[in-house]
Amino acid sequence: MVQAIGAGIIPDLKAAMPLIKTAFPIATFKPQNTAAWDAAYGRFTNLLK
Repeated sequence: MVQAIGAGIIPDLKAAMPLIKTAFPIATFKPQNTAAWDAAYGRFTNLLK
């Protein structure tokens, strides 16, 4: 879509949004097992110290 906007085929992002919504299925992401991800993030932030 960015290429279409750049080429002038679609005027702007606002006009592209309805096209994007109909072109791809919309899925809702619901995090699971967040404790494991929180622990991994904690280890990662310790590496940055």
